[in-house]
Amino acid sequence: MSNPSTGVIVAALYRFVKFPDFESFRDPLLQLMLSQGVRGTLLLASEGINGTIAGPRLGVDAVIDWLMQDERLRHMETKESFAQVNPFYRSKVKLKKEIVTKDALISSLNAVKTIVLDQVQKMLTEKKSGNVALAFNSPTALQRASPGRILPSLRRSRSRPGGCG
Repeated sequence: MSNPSTGVIVAALYRFVKFPDFESFRDPLLQLMLSQGVRGTLLLASEGINGTIAGPRLGVDAVIDWLMQDERLRHMETKESFAQVNPFYRSKVKLKKEIVTKDALISSLNAVKTIVLDQVQKMLTEKKSGNVALAFNSPTALQRASPGRILPSLRRSRSRPGGCG
């Protein structure tokens, strides 16, 4: 690993926030990156900013400080690492319709839902004592989430003392 004071700083950053004027940030941000020797890609959209940049400590700090001058980006998340050489070949600031596509978001939510439902199924089949509380936004949400897989266990657990229901 390189010395942070002499090597390349690699900074991943994001902030999801209402950002209707994102297009006006593109040119000044790109010019700042170029003038500071910072390379990488930043994505700007009406939902916020996301990307990874790399360069000298002063350059990376200048870009992050400039972004955080905007009140909406003041609490932007950043994570840093170090490299011997800059991993990027150019500086880019891209305007996007959306940073996180709806398909990616739905896929992530489905993965979380599957994990949670699998954990509930495991708790119910282990027949541990105590109650299991489930919260859904509608009475049929569980059935829609996993038809036939969880409901049989829920029906059985309701008949057991100390089960759900």
